[in-house]
Amino acid sequence: MNCGGTWIRQGSSLFDVLDSCGTPLAREELTGGGAEIKVETLFYKLANKKTYITVRAGSVSKIELSRR
Repeated sequence: MNCGGTWIRQGSSLFDVLDSCGTPLAREELTGGGAEIKVETLFYKLANKKTYITVRAGSVSKIELSRR
């Protein structure tokens, strides 16, 4: 996914996402597992598509796009 001229993909850092895409419309944070792994979902609306970026332990693990 392209955000402000920077390609955001699996493995990109949370810093890169926030720096390139800006502040998300909403942010959901979960912590769990024996090692207390932090998982965040960032919600954006880019090019008329809802975009959900899942960040696990500081790196993008999944990007989902929806036209709805």
